[in-house]
Amino acid sequence: MTPTKTKNLAKEFALATKRKDIKVVGSLLSSKGSFHIQDEKFEIIEVGKQEFITWYGAKLESTTITDIAYDQCLFCSIGNTVILLNKGKFPRTIKPDSDLSEQSKVGLMLETKGQRIEHIKFCHTFLKTENKPIYECFGEKVKEFKAQGFSTEDAIKKVKTINLNDL
Repeated sequence: MTPTKTKNLAKEFALATKRKDIKVVGSLLSSKGSFHIQDEKFEIIEVGKQEFITWYGAKLESTTITDIAYDQCLFCSIGNTVILLNKGKFPRTIKPDSDLSEQSKVGLMLETKGQRIEHIKFCHTFLKTENKPIYECFGEKVKEFKAQGFSTEDAIKKVKTINLNDL
């Protein structure tokens, strides 16, 4: 008897994402699952498979995935696989009026059952990947600009023009 080969759902999901193959992404998701997305107000909500596929497909249309990393959740589902796409900048968008204590990176934490992804949640606490609050990233950028010769005031002004998602 040949042993059953278990899929590596996280890698398949990440590769399908990189290829922008939303059909394969959809085939990996459980039809009874629940998945996090952001609504039009940038609030995180939980939806079913079809809504997730529609949202995720739209996000992929305007993005190129250049970086895929794997980590583990250290908070809500300790040990579960977390995929960090584009250094944790995709697919979440930081709210334009965000509290600067918000984490700068987000991963997609996968919960699997059998050969399907049952849940995808936004994850902010990782085993290996540092995830600084936006205000720390903001401060580091100010230091960088000051090192380039900008005054503190000009460095702060310059940082304020940067999109929070690019910090």
